[in-house]
Amino acid sequence: MNKEIGFNGEQAVLDYMLGNGYSLITRNFSIHNVGELDLVMRKNDEVVVIEVKSRLGSNIENWGLPELAVNSNKLRKMKNTTRYLISRFNLYDCDITFMVGSVVHDKSGKILDISVFEI
Repeated sequence: MNKEIGFNGEQAVLDYMLGNGYSLITRNFSIHNVGELDLVMRKNDEVVVIEVKSRLGSNIENWGLPELAVNSNKLRKMKNTTRYLISRFNLYDCDITFMVGSVVHDKSGKILDISVFEI
């Protein structure tokens, strides 16, 4: 169930970004022992690296909002992994922005809220 919720949240953020004029560069870009980037999107010379976090609405009181799971350690891993991404996709001339996609679901998996913002 958790993997399904996570995948659906990631897909919802991807669809949201595509609807706002971004194109997908890569999804789940991973470097062993460095980190993983959930979504990497592009619009003109702007590259957006997005960490997607999902929560069930009923768990927010216990676990907090999804975006609170992106701490300084996770951001450091994202930045380190992005160094490899820039080289792999030749993105040297692009502006890089780090964002979090925050997704809240109900128990049935229906998405209640999507927020995407810079971190």
